[in-house]
Amino acid sequence: MRTITLLTGKEDKHRTTFGLLLCRQTCKSSSLVMLSATVRSDFHYSSFVHTFINSFSIGLTFELKNTNASTAASPDVGGQLKQHPTMPGKSKEDRIKTVFGGGGHVVILGAGASIASTFRNPEFNGKRLPSMDNFIEVVGLDDIVQKIPQNLVAKNFEELYSNLYKSNPKSDEILEIERRVYEYFKDMKLPNEPTIYDHLILSLRPKDLIATFNWDPFLYQAFIRNGEVADMPYMAFLHGTVALGYSKEEKRSGPAGWYSKATKNYFEPTRLLYPIGEKNYYDDEFISIEWERLQAWLHSKDTRRVTIFGYGAPSSDKEAVKILNKAWGTSNKRNMEQFEIIDIREEEIVRKSWDKFIHSHHYDYSTDYFSSSLAANPRRTSESYFQHIMPMTIDEAFSESNPVPKDIKTMKELWDWHKPLIEAENEWKLQNSKAKK
Repeated sequence: MRTITLLTGKEDKHRTTFGLLLCRQTCKSSSLVMLSATVRSDFHYSSFVHTFINSFSIGLTFELKNTNASTAASPDVGGQLKQHPTMPGKSKEDRIKTVFGGGGHVVILGAGASIASTFRNPEFNGKRLPSMDNFIEVVGLDDIVQKIPQNLVAKNFEELYSNLYKSNPKSDEILEIERRVYEYFKDMKLPNEPTIYDHLILSLRPKDLIATFNWDPFLYQAFIRNGEVADMPYMAFLHGTVALGYSKEEKRSGPAGWYSKATKNYFEPTRLLYPIGEKNYYDDEFISIEWERLQAWLHSKDTRRVTIFGYGAPSSDKEAVKILNKAWGTSNKRNMEQFEIIDIREEEIVRKSWDKFIHSHHYDYSTDYFSSSLAANPRRTSESYFQHIMPMTIDEAFSESNPVPKDIKTMKELWDWHKPLIEAENEWKLQNSKAKK
């Protein structure tokens, strides 16, 4: 007889920490191995226990006990496991070589992502990334503010612009603000060392999508400088970007202000959407296409993970959140997908902002990029979902993560670290193409 005892841990908000004791009983001796995991409280009764039942071929007895097993927990970065030398589970090498064709990951970026990136690695020329609260000061709009009527003045840029727009959307003040904002952002440049944007773009693959509300050129610049190293994810620029232009003749985008080599058509700099209460996401052709791309990805049944990074769903983006919610569907219909939030605000606050998107406890929360699923298993976030969250075997449930180091100093080091992952993907593509012939 083999006995498995599941020791349910003390509830800590939305997580339950388990101590799992595997005991093989024999006539003369017992071999005890203490394992630990951090899993969802509504998960262990079904998938987790079912996994253990299927992983042993002879009789089992289960005993469920209440205990505080939090001291036994040893969660890895991103909430995944560190493998104990004697515990079951796939190794880090297995994680690297495991490549699936299915699954999809959507990452949605707000201003907090760019602020976090420049806080860690300052912009090349030392420019600051503004928030809505210090936007007027950082971008240099004080002289404009001093000239407008007092009833329209506000310290927060979102409120200021909304007031001006409601008063007169074609005013000289509005036009000058838009000109200065574009000029401030268009010359921004990533520093030479690896940034969060480089880590992010390399963490995903062509079955994934990064959608950003930010105007800055950082995502596009990271895409360009890493594009020859690995297959890149798709992108969507939901509020426009200073990095790209759009050709209505060719119905495609390219570097802002450039001409198409093939057709000589001009890539007209894209329009930037500003913070007003009711935005029209379908009036501009470029922005409409970007939103259609995001909606298609969110609506797809292949999309199993969504990460919100530094986006607080402000009141001026009510229409945006409504569109996202409609594309994603109700939380009850997306009851097996995993929602993730990276935000420096308190968990309860950000959880409430995205409550309609989250089914029960199917979400992760962290305050920095390197504690997220993206950093825990770069280029394998979907594989991690299927094995850690929806495991079919005990080895999958306890498979080791492959977290990227925080202290990589050069782009070459970053590329070298990702090389085994990329080589495994190329091998998978080769084998997959042979199988189709």
